[in-house]
Parts: sequence; structure tokens; C-alpha cells
Amino acid sequence: MRSDASGPDTPLSREQQVRFAELVERFRALGAQDPEQCAESEVRENFAQLAGFCFLRGLSPQQIDCWLNTQWIDNLIGSAMRHPNEPFADAARALQRLLDIGARREDIARVARRIAYEAVFGVLERIDDGCDPDLDEDYPNWRLVEVDAGGRPTGRGIDGLHESIPEVDPSGREGRPDDISGGDGTDQNQ
Repeated sequence: MRSDASGPDTPLSREQQVRFAELVERFRALGAQDPEQCAESEVRENFAQLAGFCFLRGLSPQQIDCWLNTQWIDNLIGSAMRHPNEPFADAARALQRLLDIGARREDIARVARRIAYEAVFGVLERIDDGCDPDLDEDYPNWRLVEVDAGGRPTGRGIDGLHESIPEVDPSGREGRPDDISGGDGTDQNQ
């Protein structure tokens, strides 16, 4: 946390109240699970919460949940059959073997979704790290920064992305199953 932030008990100035209300509406329109908390963090701590949310919000549906549509399995297998030496054709053959021994497409898709989540999380964690710890200090570092509508840096970094990815799950379940059956109809609590 930044030391220049006003504490949670400090009343907001009129300008901050207006900005808070505006941000709550924007976060709500974008589907944030807790728009008030996001807006308060941006106003009180000067964190680029809206920019971070805008960056993250498409990752879950476009890079993680998309794997639940099982059509990719048949597409991958079909492509590998036509082009057996293409990159990752071995994965398609492994998928075919799984199907041949009775694996359900839905189960494969759930595993693929989890792997996608881990890959996205890992990339976000790497961005948040800001440096390669295996390199000497004289190598360049990196940082994701907020820019205004004109593309000019605002001076605020977008940090903690890997911590926030569960919060942008459009289902609101933060990656948890939609039921306790694990998708196969059997109660996992028994």
C-alpha cells in the first residue's frame, strides 16, 4: 500500500466522492463483483484498479472459459490427422487416446480450462514480478502501466494482476465448479 493514501476512516473530499460514484458505476457496468471496493481502492490508494479490471476482464472468457467448449478437441484431432507434423500434433494424438479409452470430452475440457488458468496466472505473475530474478540488476525490467484515452502514461502502474484474476470470472464463482458434483453427477462430499 502507498503511504500517501487516505485511511478507510478518513472522509472523502467532495472531489473524491464524485470520482468514487463515477467509478462504482463504471465497475458495475463492467460486471465487477464488488464495484464499491474496487472504486474505494482507486480513490483512496490511487491504484489503477479500473485499468487493471479492463485488462483482466476479457481473460477469463477469452483465454480460460473458452476451453469448456469441447469443439476444440475435435478441431485439434482433425487438424493433426491432416497435418501430423504440425506443432502439438502429439497432444492431439494423446487426446484421441483418452477418448478411445472412454474419457469424456467435458472432463478433458475441464482439465484444459484449469491448465489455461494456470498459464494465464503464470504470465500475470511474471508481469507483476517486473524483472527476471535470474539476471543481474543491470538488465532491463518491465511494468504494465495505465495510459489515458490518448495513450499517454498516467504515472500509475497496474499491479497485482495475478491476485485479481479470480475476481473477474464472469460467473462470479472465481473458478469454482458450478455444482459440487464435479460435472459427473456424483456428489464429491460423500
